[in-house]
Amino acid sequence: MVCINWPHLSGKRRLFSPIFFLLLKVIYVGHWDSL
Repeated sequence: MVCINWPHLSGKRRLFSPIFFLLLKVIYVGHWDSL
C-alpha cells in the first residue's frame, strides 16, 4: 500500500488515505471488469 504524505494534509491523511485507497481499488476492479 502506497502512503502519500502531504505536510499540509497531515491531519486529514489518516481519514482520507483509506477512503482514497478504497475508491482507487473500486475504480481498478471496475476497469478490469469492463474489459
